[in-house]
Amino acid sequence: GKRFLNENTSGGPAMASQLTIPENSTAFQIFDSKFGEDINRIGIMAFDGVIEATDEYVENIKKSATYQADTIEELAGQIGVDPTTLAETIARKNELAAAGDDVDFGVAPDRILTVEEPPFYATPSGSVAFVGLSGLVCNENLEVLTESGDVLPGLYAVGNMVGRRSANMYTTPICGATNGIALTDGYLLGKHLAEN
Repeated sequence: GKRFLNENTSGGPAMASQLTIPENSTAFQIFDSKFGEDINRIGIMAFDGVIEATDEYVENIKKSATYQADTIEELAGQIGVDPTTLAETIARKNELAAAGDDVDFGVAPDRILTVEEPPFYATPSGSVAFVGLSGLVCNENLEVLTESGDVLPGLYAVGNMVGRRSANMYTTPICGATNGIALTDGYLLGKHLAEN
């Protein structure tokens, strides 16, 4: 029932924060009945632009929320956390939001949201690996290299198999991005092979 990350964080930092929760635990997103208004106020980016929390959108989120309760303590019981701890966590976050200064996790003053108006909702939250950051190290011709940097003759890699293309963090998940990289790599490799 404790807050453990800046809720406006995404990508690598969010995944790293998820790794701090104890093994076999579940993280939850907890929100209240005014979440649609909150979304429209702060703006939430999606793959195709800013989300507008229409009535239909809000109703769909409410239907998909795994847990719903009229009190924080009741919600805590549903998700299997200590009711007192969750109530204290929510009270602290609301206090920081009212002060406009999230000294605990650094959420910007205009983006920290309160959880005050019942009913309250909780849905499990987790991280998934969208793309691997490791892979085969290649040269500009997509030829795979040995640890010493020598070309392995006849071995090539494209797309997600190419290492070091996102450095140490992939922070901008864009639909089709890895497809575009794979197609471009394939084109460049085909051109290289045809010319050589």
